[in-house]
Amino acid sequence: MKKNLSILLLCLMPFFVWAQERHSSDPMIKVEGYATVKQVPKLMNINITISQEDIAYDMAVQKVQEKLSKMKENFKNASLDEELIKATSFRVDERFEYRDGKRKLMGYNAVMDLSVKTEYNAQTSYKAVAALTEDKEFVRFSIGFELSDDQKTALKEEALKKAVADAKAKAQILAEAAGAKLGDLNSIRYGHTDEHYRPSPRAFAKGEVMAMEAQSANMGGNLELNPKEIEISNRVMMKWEIED
Repeated sequence: MKKNLSILLLCLMPFFVWAQERHSSDPMIKVEGYATVKQVPKLMNINITISQEDIAYDMAVQKVQEKLSKMKENFKNASLDEELIKATSFRVDERFEYRDGKRKLMGYNAVMDLSVKTEYNAQTSYKAVAALTEDKEFVRFSIGFELSDDQKTALKEEALKKAVADAKAKAQILAEAAGAKLGDLNSIRYGHTDEHYRPSPRAFAKGEVMAMEAQSANMGGNLELNPKEIEISNRVMMKWEIED
């Protein structure tokens, strides 16, 4: 019985090899589909840096904490949620000076980096800038924009559908140009989504912020930053059989 089965397999083997070779030699057309979609971002991200110096380590840290507390109070007074203020990093650097060829410790510089992320609108941006500059000290911050999770999901799906349509349209054109007909879809390869996001935050010195506040007051209290659209791209690789 085993001998008969072995003979049967040997007889069938050329058929499997032939079928595989025939399949690999079938005429195919392979096309990449690509699409880009864009939308104005809904989220505003304010990056803030506060720093305080003192000859004593503990006092430098305390001054930063006091400034943070004041900032939170300003947010509350501006009808903004103080919980929006999130710390991203904190460090204390030693300050040295060289005197008579020797390095001397002069004090400490405490630095805290903060982030405020919220939905963007002109009124909120104006309130946030006003809160950050309420204490009339030099303030360094930058404002950037990003897509919300819902925006990313919707745009990725839209870009993917358009990429598939783009691949099919290209394949159809190529097949017709070659005097052939597009057959069955053979395979689809999907990679990753590209998010073309290059934020252009701007650091504001105190004088610049005050000028913006004055301009905003003339606009009825609204700070209009006009965020740039953010692009999301998707690509697919698709393969079709072609018929004569």
